[in-house]
Amino acid sequence: AGTATITNYDAALTYTFAPNDGTTVGAGGVISGFVPGTDYTVTASSEAQNGDDCSSQPVDFNVSPATDAPDQPVVEVTDATCDAAGTATITNYDATLTYTFAPNDGTTVGAGGVISGFVPGTDYTVTASSEAQNGDDCSSQPVDFNV
Repeated sequence: AGTATITNYDAALTYTFAPNDGTTVGAGGVISGFVPGTDYTVTASSEAQNGDDCSSQPVDFNVSPATDAPDQPVVEVTDATCDAAGTATITNYDATLTYTFAPNDGTTVGAGGVISGFVPGTDYTVTASSEAQNGDDCSSQPVDFNV
């Protein structure tokens, strides 16, 4: 899951979170105890010399939950025959994912998961990845294949 930090943290201030579900702020402004995916507000306050509270405007934040890695691609290979070249297809193809091949020699995957541009007899790996909400990539384990 993601993290949250109050970058202008001041240990002399009191920080109040809503909802009040055990979320706290510690040394260095690191926020802990939050539930990923929940909308929060945090308010900083201090007690004035006359006993009144002085509070900041509340600030909204939401920490995204961990993103699951995509399923490992399943590659079905049909070997070449005397009459036809071999083929390779990702049978659990998902158009929302990015597929990366190694070696990176122009091999691609298209509609329906059909792999093209491979060199017959070459050992390849293919990895599926998706971009998480925070911009990080989440990737499957690579799968080996050879046509």
